Amino acid sequence: MMTLPSGLMSRKLRFLVIVNIAVMVFSFSRLSAAVAMRVEDYFQAGKRWKFRFMEKGGKYNEVFAHHNAEAYLDAYIEAAGLWEEKKGPLFSRPKTNEAYWVSLKDYFRDPATRKSAKIVFDKAEDRFDASAKAALLSLAIPRDSGLYLGTTPKREVIYSNLLKLASFPKHYYVAHTDYRTPSELFATLRECSSNVRGEWILGGKMLTSFHDLRERPWTDVCDVGTVEKLDTDEWAQTEEPERLREFVKLLNGCLKEKLFPKGVKFSRDNGFYYVRATRDLADREYAYQSRENQTSRYIFKGYPKKSDHTQMSYYRHSAFHGRFVRYASEWFLQITPNYHFTRDGERPSFYAPALLTGIKLLENNQAVHGQVVMWASFLSERSLSITVRDLWTLPP
Repeated sequence: MMTLPSGLMSRKLRFLVIVNIAVMVFSFSRLSAAVAMRVEDYFQAGKRWKFRFMEKGGKYNEVFAHHNAEAYLDAYIEAAGLWEEKKGPLFSRPKTNEAYWVSLKDYFRDPATRKSAKIVFDKAEDRFDASAKAALLSLAIPRDSGLYLGTTPKREVIYSNLLKLASFPKHYYVAHTDYRTPSELFATLRECSSNVRGEWILGGKMLTSFHDLRERPWTDVCDVGTVEKLDTDEWAQTEEPERLREFVKLLNGCLKEKLFPKGVKFSRDNGFYYVRATRDLADREYAYQSRENQTSRYIFKGYPKKSDHTQMSYYRHSAFHGRFVRYASEWFLQITPNYHFTRDGERPSFYAPALLTGIKLLENNQAVHGQVVMWASFLSERSLSITVRDLWTLPP
């Protein structure tokens, strides 16, 4: 058994309770790290005070002291006269690094105990270590808290905005070219063919494409003798960041090429794909199968001025940000719905930012989910499904 004056121990125990709970909560420090603190591990840093904890591996972790912990610790150190003992333990036994605790409210509930003005510790029952966790937590629970029953588990379905790419062409082709810029290469291709395709990338005078570069019109823009036929799967699974970026760049070129005939254009300024205006600026409605039934949505629509219904205020184009990502060994197109606003079907509306903010404030999760489903249906249409020769395939 061990006895200490209650005046000193009351301050000490308050420190144990507050610091070893509050500080550990706010700083995520371990119990053993707090118990092992020395007086010098409580120090001033500018206008604030800090705690220094020794973590596993001998590393030190410094955190700002909670203001309540500061108040109780200052009072405790002052009463115990520990300010000059910088190297001494802060609240553990000097030789054994042991600490003990009791609940003051419960301990002094008996008038006879209060009158003695002493605390008697049982070394086996009152040890301040990991075994005290449950008792400390019980002290924090209000007496009138009652019985808490968790909510009934609710089953929810999570819908992803990732559209899986079903397949790639088995091979891709690389060849040397004298062209340095895409615009120069495009100009030559247009002279050779009316059906110019954009599913290729150019860099360092090397032309890369899923098209067979040994065929025309590619033979007019590259050195046929340097053409290499390579495995696409090896490129798709590469761990080299630069090669991975080049692969995504080629996929983006394929997506742009396949969407353009369907009336969807890529905006370099905004970094998204949007539905182009119809030739006569008439509304365009798209029918698709939602999660529950057949439905439709306006993907291009004009909105007249409130003051004059014969004039258009702006046109709203459905849009999406498309980003190719790889998870494990699978490739996906990440779809993030958006809108594009124009004043005449081509030029951006002066009020585009305000219009976009307004519609985003009105939309809820269900509305965004509906757009993801709509774009997934649009991108998975048979008319957009692509054979091996046509580069890549989106699942139906």
